[in-house]
Amino acid sequence: MSTACMIKGTDLKSVPEFLNKLLTSPERLWDKGFKELSAVSSYSNQKRREGIINMQQLKRFCLFGFIAAVFFIFTLGCAAPPNVLDRSFSGPQVVINPQVIPLGVAKLMETNIVFDGSGFQPGDSVFISLIGQDVNTSLALAKVQQDGTFRAEVGQSSPAKLAKITGILRANVVTNEKFDSVVVLTGPTIPAGAYTARATSLLSPLTAETSVAVAGPSFFSRIKDSIAGMLGKIEDKR
Repeated sequence: MSTACMIKGTDLKSVPEFLNKLLTSPERLWDKGFKELSAVSSYSNQKRREGIINMQQLKRFCLFGFIAAVFFIFTLGCAAPPNVLDRSFSGPQVVINPQVIPLGVAKLMETNIVFDGSGFQPGDSVFISLIGQDVNTSLALAKVQQDGTFRAEVGQSSPAKLAKITGILRANVVTNEKFDSVVVLTGPTIPAGAYTARATSLLSPLTAETSVAVAGPSFFSRIKDSIAGMLGKIEDKR
């Protein structure tokens, strides 16, 4: 066994050499130690900052989720009951559901706007129009049933989507290279406000009207439209 004394894995024979380096070039050893300490400190600060950023992102996500949940519950709880026909009334009448038409592109396109009417002549047809200040646009055509009622749905069919795009959004629709429909906004939509939905008979002078509101896009609708724009489903040229 070697007679050299070992303390914690350090050969004492090298101590004089270490002391000589310390005495001859203390600045070099100090700089080396300082750099190593600075590197460790920088790494620690970086990890701390990453932890703070991740925690801030988590807090923002939780806050956004909480606001969305509250908004959904509030909207669900405050939703008005659907409009129904007055069966005791024999004259022409029409109701619309929902009672508010949204102007957000994505929200409008996924909304099924339903018109129910009664009091018209069996076998007749009725045009459904949306009428307001400087606005008179046709939305649907419906056949009157034998009991004098009709239902016109402006929903997910191709003619219905086209009516919403051209009549309410005042936009155009094109097909991209994947043959997907893209809504192209080239100007302002119809203004938000109070409107009249009118059902007009094709074969007689009978008409029926009901009030309807058109609402501008909400905060969440704008977010959905922004995402749809990034996905190439909406093109805003305004």
